[in-house]
Order: sequence, then structure tokens, then C-alpha cells
Amino acid sequence: MKIYLLFLLFFQSAFSEDSVNNDYTGLTYTPEEVSISEGVSVAIHPEDGSIYLYFRENGNILQFSESGQVDTLGTFTVEFNKRQIIDVHPNGNELLFWDSGLGRVHSFDLNTLEFTRLDESHNHMNQFGHAATLDEMGNIYAMGGYGYWEFKNQLIYYSQNDKQWQLHSKPDPEIVPKNSGGRLFRTHSTFYYFVKPTRSNTLHSFAYKYLPEENEWVSDHQLNRLFSQNFLSFGGSHSVYAQTSTYAIDRGRNLIGLLYSRNQSDYAYIVDLEEKQTYRFDLSQLNIYNSKNLFYVPGKDHWVILGHPFSTNRRDQLILRTFEFDLSHPALSVVQFQEEEGFKTIMILGTFGGLFLIIIGWFVYRNILSNGDRGESEKRSKSSPYIMEISKDDEEELTVYFEDKNFSHSGDVYLSRMFEVIYQMKREGISEILISDLDQKLFSENTHSSYKSRTRRKVIQVINSESDYEIIEEKKSQTDKRIKVIDVNLDKIKINPQVS
Repeated sequence: MKIYLLFLLFFQSAFSEDSVNNDYTGLTYTPEEVSISEGVSVAIHPEDGSIYLYFRENGNILQFSESGQVDTLGTFTVEFNKRQIIDVHPNGNELLFWDSGLGRVHSFDLNTLEFTRLDESHNHMNQFGHAATLDEMGNIYAMGGYGYWEFKNQLIYYSQNDKQWQLHSKPDPEIVPKNSGGRLFRTHSTFYYFVKPTRSNTLHSFAYKYLPEENEWVSDHQLNRLFSQNFLSFGGSHSVYAQTSTYAIDRGRNLIGLLYSRNQSDYAYIVDLEEKQTYRFDLSQLNIYNSKNLFYVPGKDHWVILGHPFSTNRRDQLILRTFEFDLSHPALSVVQFQEEEGFKTIMILGTFGGLFLIIIGWFVYRNILSNGDRGESEKRSKSSPYIMEISKDDEEELTVYFEDKNFSHSGDVYLSRMFEVIYQMKREGISEILISDLDQKLFSENTHSSYKSRTRRKVIQVINSESDYEIIEEKKSQTDKRIKVIDVNLDKIKINPQVS
């Protein structure tokens, strides 16, 4: 029998500055890399706010309570399919487990800690990557996904009474695209489905609404404009911490919660489905970096965020924060919506006046400003040619500076490994490295490929952000366009002692 170790760091003093208005204060958790390489399914209790994590690789079930306690409730594995999805039944007494490809359904009693097989179905091996939500009876609704060599767009549901899966609706693929991923939200009267089409060049998701009386799906044009204006994309789980949408909605106010991370900025977007208004919450004010999950707890009337602490040397840890939907909160702002007619007016004005302004601007830049800009650029280049400086001491420990400021990376193993790779590339004068070769240096062999990709890009984003310069770039090889490489601007890097 294998024993899986989980390193728990539980500091009652951590983040004490938030203790007045924030639950979960003092709770931090550091999972083993082996525990998250296959992904984690996360759910929340609708009344007391307890968080449940199911580690798909080793089957461990953990509970985080608002009091800051961390408990291991048990272990669960299913033959032929260990990648289970979990959610909390609205009755609050049990966890529901079902196959990631749909089919078998199990119940985990939170009082007796016993498992029960519920369904009279089988392992479907279909609709992998589906969007999911529960209704008030604990019936499971699943939409989209991939299986049997094609993407899906049908909505099916598991009936607790019939113990079988049934087809709820099958929309026209010309209206609702087939896809894997997406988010499925259930209101009191209907469903909303957010997804980014598989073969789409757009940067945002599309919204679709179910009309129950007509048994039809339609495109929600107002939500589409909201998403397109802010380039919001929610086409699937953005991290290994997957969740359903059951408790990502405040049904009393018709508000849904969505996470968005871009350019080192993490936000929670709250979308009003009735008023078609969007609100943005700056998660940096909660000390959250690289947010994982967003939940609404009806019993507490607040939202819960799972993510990493903003401190660079603690990004291997998980923390929990809460906030209420309060327009007076300094981190909450209204996202201004550009009405369609106003947008057309701007486009018309731009058509007639834009060319004139461009010509005048080009003339001024070409004949007046460009010489001064070049002079300033040359001056900066001469005074500070290096952006990053890496030193090694006698014990082979790396010290990193960005423009003479020490950068702490000791708490992030992937950042430390990346700086080691950059140091060696500078020593050897090699500016490019195959992504596959880089991954071998950064990750262990059993790390999941999707986790590698997300973590690698996040590490590059952190370094580029600290550099305030695109010092590292992921691109296609110049010699073979089929191969992706990491290109490092060695001219902006200095190592000590300097090696030519």
C-alpha cells in the first residue's frame, strides 16, 4: 500500500492583517508536486464555506474549513477512470463524484465518510472536459466535451431519481459550437453556456442562453459584446484546479463569478445577467496572485477566492480569501460598457478624422521627435545595457538582480530552475533552447504536460514583468517552423564573473 505524503503548512499568524474581515485567515497549504500533476477537482460547501479538494493522482480528499483547519477525509479511486469530478450536493450532507467522461456517480457521506454507488449506468468515456453544474435536487448537468473522436455541444443530465443519464437538449451546432471546456451556469429559470469555439481566432468567449419553453438555444448578444469589449475568455479551466459552476453564481442577485488573469493582473469579474453589467474586483488587494477558483457561498453571502499569495517566494502555497459584493469596496469597480451606437459614432468619426491625424502625427514624429527619441534610447543603452544580473557564490547559489534590485526566488522552485537555465545559456552563449529541453530541466518526468505549459508561461511572465522588458520569448524556430523554442535576449543579461 502506497503512502502519499502531503506537506501541510498551517500558520495562524500568517496574513493576520486581514483577520478582521476575512475568513480562512492563517490558512496556507503547500501540496506536493505529485499531488497536482494530474489535476485537482475543487468544490465548496454552500452553507459553511468548507473547501474540498480531490487530488486525482493519489485520490486524497482534503477539507479546508473557515476556522483554518485542514483535514484528510479519505481516499477514493475508481477502476479505469481515476479522474473524477466533484461537487457538493445542495443538501450539504454529501460530496458527489462522477467520471470525467461521465457515467458512474458516487456519493461520499460527509458525516460517516462512506462511499455509495448511486447510478445504474456505466463508464461513458464521453464528453471529457465537459462544463457542469447541479440543480437543487442534486441532478448533474453536463454540456460540451470531447469523446469518440469528436467535440460535443449537447446538454445531458444525471437524474437522481432515475439513476440514469438522459438527454436534456441538443442545440443546433450552427448556433452553439461543439467544443471542450466552457462554463455552464444554471439560474432559477434557464441555463447560460460560455464557450470559446475550437476553431476561432477571437480572443473572447461567446455566451448562449437556453429558452426552456421553445427548447432552443440562442446567442446572447449583449453578453457577447461585454465579453468582446474586455477580451474575456472562459473557454475552459485555466488551471489544474477544476471546478463546476454550481456555486460560482449568486442566484438571488443573478450574478455569476468568473476569473481572469492577464499580464500579471488577476481579476474576479462579476457579471449581472439581468442588467448586463460587469464588475471587476482587483485580487491584488486581497494578496492573491495566480487565482485558481472563485466560489459564492449562499450561507455566508460572500465570494471565496483560492490562489497563491502575491509574495514571489511563496507562490508554491495556496491561500483562501473572501470578499462581499459591495460597490463601496475599494477593489471593486464598474466596467464601463461602450454602447453599440456610441461605438459606431466613434468609428465614423475615426474614419473621417483618423487619416488626417495619422499624417500629422507621422510628420511630427519623423521630423521632430524621432531624433530626440533615438538620442534618449542610445543614452539609456549606454548607461544601463543590462537588465538582469545573475551571480553565483562558492556554494553554487544563484543571486538575481533586476536593475540593481535583488529578486527573491528561493521559494519558487521553477523560477530558481529557470534562472539556472538562463545562467548556463549566457555562459555558453546560446540564446535559444527547445521547449522540450527546457521542460526537462524545469519539471519532473511525471508532471502533466498541461501543467508544464501553464507553469512555464507563468514563469516567463514573471521574469518579463520584473524585467519590464520581453527578455524571454516563446516562438517558432527559425530553422524549423514546426518546433517551438524559448528565445532569451542574452545582450540584456550579465553574469558574474562576466563570460564572453
